[in-house]
Amino acid sequence: MILLVASALADCPTSNGDVEATLAEAEVAFESMQAEPFEVAARAATDAVSCLGETVQPAVAARFFRVLGLRGFLSRDREDTVAAFRAQQRIAPELGLPGDIVEGHPLMGLFAVAAETPERPEVAMLPRPGVVLWVDGVQSTTRPPDVPSVIQAVDAQSGAVIRSTVVQAGAPYVTPEPLAPPPEAPRPPRKAGRGVSLALGTAAGVSAVGAGVLFGLGRASLARYDDPSTPYDQLDGLRKQTNSQHLAAEIAGVTAVGLLGALTVKAVF
Repeated sequence: MILLVASALADCPTSNGDVEATLAEAEVAFESMQAEPFEVAARAATDAVSCLGETVQPAVAARFFRVLGLRGFLSRDREDTVAAFRAQQRIAPELGLPGDIVEGHPLMGLFAVAAETPERPEVAMLPRPGVVLWVDGVQSTTRPPDVPSVIQAVDAQSGAVIRSTVVQAGAPYVTPEPLAPPPEAPRPPRKAGRGVSLALGTAAGVSAVGAGVLFGLGRASLARYDDPSTPYDQLDGLRKQTNSQHLAAEIAGVTAVGLLGALTVKAVF
């Protein structure tokens, strides 16, 4: 049964329920004094925590550290055992040892040593921009320096777990990069020639205004030419001026009409 659980957890991501299943297997194996099945389940629990696709629940983290303490005891590693029990008691001080362990058992003594060891000040971690850190199921930027921790990097934008890591006591931790942002939606193509249309419309307007001004000046010159009081020596100059202004007005008008025609054709096509 334990081997099946360990095999099933080979694929990531896992959930808190997956971790609890392996922890239950490990606890049953320990109470039954089955060392090999316990080791298999304890490794499966570590793999499941490392594959978590959600933030670990504090109660699950406490049970996980208790199993690590039991594993250290069976391996006769006093330092790892006390450190793991201290991590458990830090999260859930009310959680005791599994099974019926008699008073005076060496495991009870190590559990008591862990409870009596004073806590050291936590150390700061440096999260990267866009990454939120969670320690043993609680959002935090600090961690205990001398006990193991489950540190999870969560993408601040999506809320997805980037990486779950079981960090041993005193081991360094490097925050991973945030998840790559999703690609931007393609922008609608800009209509070509928008600037050209604006230029054509402006030029047509200027030409039309210029034609109107020139035509007005030509009419004024013609009125002076037809005025009987105009001196004779000015008539030739007024005639040339009137003809030039009328011609310029006609050219400007034709230009305006042509530009407006081009603008209309462009708008249609």
